[in-house]
Amino acid sequence: MLFKRIVTAIFVTFLISQAAIAAAPVVSELPVKLGDSVDDVKHAFNTTLDPEIIESAVPSPSQTRKKQLRLKTKGVWIFFEKERVVTYRVDAPFKGNIGGVKLGDDVTKLTVASRTIA
Repeated sequence: MLFKRIVTAIFVTFLISQAAIAAAPVVSELPVKLGDSVDDVKHAFNTTLDPEIIESAVPSPSQTRKKQLRLKTKGVWIFFEKERVVTYRVDAPFKGNIGGVKLGDDVTKLTVASRTIA
């Protein structure tokens, strides 16, 4: 009985995480996605740069070593845990859009786009 509850809880958690990913806005001109490996990212951006370890202000031996790869000329900053993409950030000069909104768009366009995503 306990085993069945645990398996059910894991499955429900998986479904929720998949729904959250599916609900995320589309990011155009970003050739990587959450979960991609370091090698996938390096290939997608045609770079030989390796991610750098993010130094923590309070180091902990049990803490996962997080890494980052910042490609300033592309306006992309990618963060890794266990060699997989966990998040990314876009800055100027990123040319793509997120849910139809580009960097530099006015607040009206951002407000309209946020209503369609929610």
